[in-house]
Amino acid sequence: MGSSSSSQHVKCSEDLLIQLAKCFTNNASSLGPSSCLVLDTPVCARILRCLPRQSQLLLADADDDEFVSVSSVSSANHAPPAGLTASAASATEHAKIVEIAIGKAENLELVHNDATIEGQLDLARFHSLVRLRLKSVPMHLLFNLSERRDALGSLDVDSCAATLMSVIELCAGDRTTGAEWPRLRHLRFSGCRLRHLDLSVRYLVALTHLDLSYNQLVRVDELQHLKSLQSLNLSFNRLHRLPSLASLRNLRRIRLAYNFLESLVGLEDLRRLEVLDASNNVICHLALIGDLRRLSRLLSLDLRGNPAATAPDHRAQLLPLLNSREPNRLVLNGRRLTSGEVRNLVHVMKAYPRSVSADDSFQRRQLHRRQQQQQLARGSVNAGYSTADEWPDSNSIGSTTTTATAPACAVALVHVDADDDNNR
Repeated sequence: MGSSSSSQHVKCSEDLLIQLAKCFTNNASSLGPSSCLVLDTPVCARILRCLPRQSQLLLADADDDEFVSVSSVSSANHAPPAGLTASAASATEHAKIVEIAIGKAENLELVHNDATIEGQLDLARFHSLVRLRLKSVPMHLLFNLSERRDALGSLDVDSCAATLMSVIELCAGDRTTGAEWPRLRHLRFSGCRLRHLDLSVRYLVALTHLDLSYNQLVRVDELQHLKSLQSLNLSFNRLHRLPSLASLRNLRRIRLAYNFLESLVGLEDLRRLEVLDASNNVICHLALIGDLRRLSRLLSLDLRGNPAATAPDHRAQLLPLLNSREPNRLVLNGRRLTSGEVRNLVHVMKAYPRSVSADDSFQRRQLHRRQQQQQLARGSVNAGYSTADEWPDSNSIGSTTTTATAPACAVALVHVDADDDNNR
């Protein structure tokens, strides 16, 4: 009985190799950037010597022209060694075709379907891998991820029982010591029931896009280590307060939808922010959204689903709180501003001093400006000027702040201060 089972197992393995080899031969020898190799975990674990009961091999390509035939891997180029039977030679040939094809795959998706995995999910064969997606994969069976650490540019961990440390620092089953991921720019860690981050994020030195949606995060203070971050998604978590994000100077998009945030105060320090989605939180008053007038690059603001955005005139109430370089492109709560709203916003912004986006508070800067104007109106006793005709020519005045400055120059000096603050 054992012999019959063993022969059936070998026959099934050969059939699997033939199936995969034909698929690669007919479709692709090298999977380009627009192609993705999708394997279920049993096939990946035993692709050359074992047959899972249910296998799945999908070649998803945006353009069929990207496929190149593997007919170059032929019997003429790979003659079987002496002593091999025709059956063994055929199996060797099929294995070679599969090995060459997966070695050239740049995009790989592993999907676990609750089937039993016999063996390891070894990434060592995927020599060209730059984008990896793991769907419900048992991380303790994933090996040689550390070998791809220097090359991976995108990593997607979806619905896996894993922490950031187990993947980023320990590299799953490799259990390595921490090291930097020099090329990883896109990381999605979604649906993994994360409750907090850890210091393994400090190894993500090149990360620009981070998606932590659909977890159970209650704190994410470690984000301050991601200096290069441009896009952050924290939607569908359990955040009650915003973390300290002042160090993320390059952040352009942040999504905070479906949390328990009561305030957005602190986001005004993100001077390059273009998209802010804070919909479906518990912000009760517009005063709690912070001084968004500092965000002059803002193109999209979404506060739908918050108590503060339920009033019929909430859009009109929001306009005086905004400041946009391109009001015609501004999208508020999912709708672009009407022509009337654009005119109202432009009218409101004309009343803003240039220092509205400075680091100091609006009231403090206004007070400073009034004090300068009062000093200029009285004249400068220290400089010895008694009449307006005796004010020095503006061309002879430098950029340093002084009380002996003509009124026209004083306004210019305020603008210089504001510009310096904007560039800080």
